[in-house]
Amino acid sequence: MSRDSTLKSVWFTCGSDDLINDAGIDEFAAWKAKTLAPPRIQELEQFVGNAMGHGGTATYVDEASGSYNIVLRFRLRPLDGAGAGVQGQQVALRIPMPGHTAAVLMPEKVENEVAWMQYFEEHAIAKVPHVHHWGASAENEIGHPFILMDYVDGERLSDCLLRWVQSTDRADKKRWRTAYEQLAALYLSLDRHRFDKIGSVAKTASGDWAITRRPLTHDMHTLLIWVPGAPRDAWPAGPLRSVAEYKSLVNTLQQTFQDGMRSINIPGQWCWDVAKTYHHRLQRGAAIDMHRAMKTARGRILSRSAYAHPACQSLFDSSRDSGTEKGTAQFKIFNPDLCARNILVDPDTAHITALIDLEFTNAMPAALADDPPLYLLPFPFVYFLKEKTYAEWWTRYKPGLDAFLIILEDLGKKQQQEHQTRETPLSKRMRDSIESMQWLINYGYNWMEIADMIYWDQRHLFPPVDEARLETIIQEYQAHTKNQIALYEEARTALEKKE
Repeated sequence: MSRDSTLKSVWFTCGSDDLINDAGIDEFAAWKAKTLAPPRIQELEQFVGNAMGHGGTATYVDEASGSYNIVLRFRLRPLDGAGAGVQGQQVALRIPMPGHTAAVLMPEKVENEVAWMQYFEEHAIAKVPHVHHWGASAENEIGHPFILMDYVDGERLSDCLLRWVQSTDRADKKRWRTAYEQLAALYLSLDRHRFDKIGSVAKTASGDWAITRRPLTHDMHTLLIWVPGAPRDAWPAGPLRSVAEYKSLVNTLQQTFQDGMRSINIPGQWCWDVAKTYHHRLQRGAAIDMHRAMKTARGRILSRSAYAHPACQSLFDSSRDSGTEKGTAQFKIFNPDLCARNILVDPDTAHITALIDLEFTNAMPAALADDPPLYLLPFPFVYFLKEKTYAEWWTRYKPGLDAFLIILEDLGKKQQQEHQTRETPLSKRMRDSIESMQWLINYGYNWMEIADMIYWDQRHLFPPVDEARLETIIQEYQAHTKNQIALYEEARTALEKKE
C-alpha cells in the first residue's frame, strides 16, 4: 500500500481561524451598535434624503446583514404634492461590514460591484437594483464606502425552493418549474457576453465597456480575512490575458493560504451549535492530535501539487470547446457567489426580481461559466462535501439538474434559431462538464478552503502526483505546521487569560 493511500481517512476540514473570526465578529458588532444608535441613524436618514433629492426626508426602516455587507433600508417620504396614502420609494444603503470585509479591498470591491450592476442593467442581462449613488472610499459624508440603490422586494430563491420542493401543491410545483425557466434564461443571457481579458469591467472614456481592472476574486478576499497581512506582491495589477495567468494566481493564493493560516491543519470537525449554526470546532491544547495534523499537512501538499499540475490547466484552457466561436473573445461572465440565496424572486410568480451580491463577478475562463448551477435544489453541496457524503448529495441533486437541463436545452434551441448562432449549446457544455466531473475541479479552483476536500474525495479526477519527489517539501511544511499550531495556541491562551 502506498504511503499516501492512508491519507484517505484524513478529514480535510477547514473552517476559519477562530481567533481572527471572533475578533471580526466583535469588531462588526461594535460598529453595528454605533451605526444603529439613534443619533447615527438620524445622520444616515439626512444623508440618504439629501442624496435622493428629498431634502433629508428619509426614514430608516430596518437592516439585514449578509456575509460581507449590511443593508439599511430607508423609505423616502412622499414629496409635496403627492396624493394621500402614496407610499414613498424605498432605497437600500449597502455598506461593507467592518470585521468581515478586508478593509484594503473595500474600495475595489464596491467599485467593481457597481460597474457590474450597471453593466447588467445597461445590457438587460438580468434585473439588478438600480444604483443611485455610490462611494468607493471613506472620504464621504458617512465615512465609509457605500452603494445607495433601489430596495427590491422579493424572497430569496433558496427559501422558496425549500418550500416548493417539500410542497405537494400543484401551484408550488408550477412555481418550481417557472424558477428553472427563469434561471435558464439568466444563464443563456450571461453566456452571450464575451471578453478579451480576465478581470473586472469598467466604462472607458469613450463610453464603451471593457475589462480594464484586475480580477478581484472571492479567494483573494477570503485570504485577507483569514490571513491578515498576507503578502499581495504577486497579485496582478491589471487584467489577466490567459488561462495560464489565472491558474498562476490561483496557485499563489492556495499556497499563501496554506502557509499563512495558523489553524489550517489543526484537527477539528463540523457540527451544529445550539443556535443551529454550522461551524468548525477545532481541537485545543493537549487534545490536538499532532499525528493527524501531520497527515493533514502531507495531504495538503499533495493536493496543491495536483492543482498546480499542467494537466489540470489543460482541462479548462482555451483549447477546450467552451462554445466560443473561433476567433472570438474567450472569457465570460462568472460569479462563484451566484446562488439561490443571492437571487430574489416573487414568491407568487417565481419570477426573478433581482440578482444581488455581484462583488466577485469577473470575466473569467469560459469553461468556468459552463458548469451547471449547484443550487437547483435546497441541498447545499458544500455541507455534503464537508460531511463526506458526496454520493448522497448527487442522488438528491441529479433529478433537479436533469429537469433544468431539459428546460435550458429547449430555450437554447429557440434562441439559437433567433440569433442564428452555431456555438455548442450551453446545455451540452453543462452536460459535458457534469459527465467529465470537470465542474468539481473548477469548484476547487474557486473555493480554496475546500479544494483539498475535493481532491481527496475525488482523487481519480486529478493527475497523479509523485509523493517521493515532494518528500522534502512535505517535511518542511510539516515543520511549518508545528510552528503555526504553536503560534495559534499561544495566541489563544493569551486571549483567554485576558478574558
